[in-house]
Amino acid sequence: MPDDAAARGQPLEPSAFTDAPAELPDWSRTFCGYNERFVAPFSFAVAGHRLSLTQSFVASPAHQAEARSSADGLATGSTVWDAGAVLGAMLLRQPPPTVGLSACGGCEGACLDLGSGTGIVGLAAAASGAFARVVLTDLPSVVSLLEANAARNAARLPASVRVSVEAVRWEDAGATRRLLERHGPFRLVVGGDLLYRPPTVQPLLGVLDAVCGAETHV
Repeated sequence: MPDDAAARGQPLEPSAFTDAPAELPDWSRTFCGYNERFVAPFSFAVAGHRLSLTQSFVASPAHQAEARSSADGLATGSTVWDAGAVLGAMLLRQPPPTVGLSACGGCEGACLDLGSGTGIVGLAAAASGAFARVVLTDLPSVVSLLEANAARNAARLPASVRVSVEAVRWEDAGATRRLLERHGPFRLVVGGDLLYRPPTVQPLLGVLDAVCGAETHV
């Protein structure tokens, strides 16, 4: 992989996620500039799959205000972060059943992506073809960005996979209950770059307790 390719918006290759040194690898986006972080689309190419994700400083005019009153706090959900890229790559390189799901359950079940942000993790799960349904979720003010990225990548996803976008505030038990009723049960629940602040932990645990059953993998 060329040096600093991720920071320049170039596609990430599978080799970027192997034999990484202890310090920040050259593909890390931790110190990328404003244009690469918020303006340029993020190109993600792993294991023969390619996704293109729109990024923004905030997902919508209401995003920053809503984030500050929720578990997000810092409006982090409208750009791609390192853990999301790593988890998305893992789902593409080792899709279910190799991550621990049975072949039947993995192929016929649903995957829930919590705090989807740009959608990189959930769209990678969809691109893997391992699930019949993938549900992307985030704050109501982030839904427009998620919908845009789902539409942007629709032609790159298997026709057999249905991708849905739902607005879910982790503190809202009613929204979580409706999510489970509409789309559950879930065979796999994923989330990348979710825990930035201590106040995020309890709401996240509450959602996981609500949506996970005996057959669910997290």
